[in-house]
Amino acid sequence: MFLFNKLIKMKKLHLITLLSLLFSVNQTKAQWKDLNAPKSNYEDYQLFAVSDNGKNLAALSGKFDMTTFKVNLIYTTSHDYGATWQVYQTKQIGGGQTMFWEGDDLYVQSANATIANLMKSSDFGATFTVQNSLYNTQTPIIRSPNGKWYFENSSILNYSTDKGANWIQKGLGTGQYFIDYVVANNGNIVATVNGGAAYSTDGGDTWTFSNFPSNDLKTIYNSISKSPDGTIFIFKQTTPTSLVCKSTDNGVSWQVHNLSLPANTRKLLYCGNDMIAYTVLGSTYKSTDGGVTFSVMTPANPLITVTDMIVTNSTVYIFGLSGIYKYGNSTTGIAESLTDNKFSVFPNPCKDLINLKSGKRYDSYTITNLTGQVVGRNSVSNNQIDFSQMKAGIYLLTVIEKGGQKESVKIVKE
Repeated sequence: MFLFNKLIKMKKLHLITLLSLLFSVNQTKAQWKDLNAPKSNYEDYQLFAVSDNGKNLAALSGKFDMTTFKVNLIYTTSHDYGATWQVYQTKQIGGGQTMFWEGDDLYVQSANATIANLMKSSDFGATFTVQNSLYNTQTPIIRSPNGKWYFENSSILNYSTDKGANWIQKGLGTGQYFIDYVVANNGNIVATVNGGAAYSTDGGDTWTFSNFPSNDLKTIYNSISKSPDGTIFIFKQTTPTSLVCKSTDNGVSWQVHNLSLPANTRKLLYCGNDMIAYTVLGSTYKSTDGGVTFSVMTPANPLITVTDMIVTNSTVYIFGLSGIYKYGNSTTGIAESLTDNKFSVFPNPCKDLINLKSGKRYDSYTITNLTGQVVGRNSVSNNQIDFSQMKAGIYLLTVIEKGGQKESVKIVKE
């Protein structure tokens, strides 16, 4: 009997050890990584932007000058995935509402009406030049896969074909302001607006209001993101119960999606296969089962206060006072930092030849149009692909390794 009880205890011990290891692995996967952005003066990061390839980072904070009684903007940037940071102070007054990267160029919208409103930096935030002095709205810019930029102001839709240097009035827009957007799997641009959602099937030239379940114009906090299967989710923080809606037809129609959200959720985003949420008090949660259950991430409260949370590809970033953190979904295989195997193409938009940049060797490729029809297929030669025979439009290029692994990217043919 003594020996039997000892064996039972040993089995329990092994079981507890195994469960502890599994719990430890799950916690590691759900762990925020501190990017070690400057925080010596408790910097309060109010805007944050990440380039499409994840290499360039930029944050904006304001510092009050007791001598001049002005607010100086402080740009903190990195162009090595957050490994090192540079801090630049400007004499501009006021803050901005829009900041984003276009390749290695940083764009920011300034809220001060006495100076140029759209500024551009080609030296990672060290200096800024005037890009356009007529972009005088806080409405975010939608950058379409067709190469055009769009924004709406006072019900007028404006577009630019030269990266914001000049703007042309397109005509009447949706009558409300765009807030955030995603590109659906079929190429539709799907955007949140003040009261709901709108979508464009032609790259942003015309917009249609979706039949959205709620048109609460008082909503301030909302977010839009896309799951790996193409389902688009919109979260709206409302009182007393927040609303989550989903679209399975690329933003055309929406249905209420009931989730067991953490109390006082302020934002909800898909990150790879995971849902990430943060609450009014800054607590962070993760769901691996589509929002059925949520577990606390580590650390649960990475920041003193949270300004916002954004997602780029399969990495989510959270920022505020004091610092910047990121979480990458380990199931996606996205590299944590620098890698020679990172896949990219250039030029894009293109006219004829596309160059592939990667440490991998690709065997073949397919080109698919927006209706899902394969319009091109061939072997890869010299890491180049010929688009000269394709009509102007948007395509999905899929490159295939000899082992069968695939990588895809949207291509704009001029």
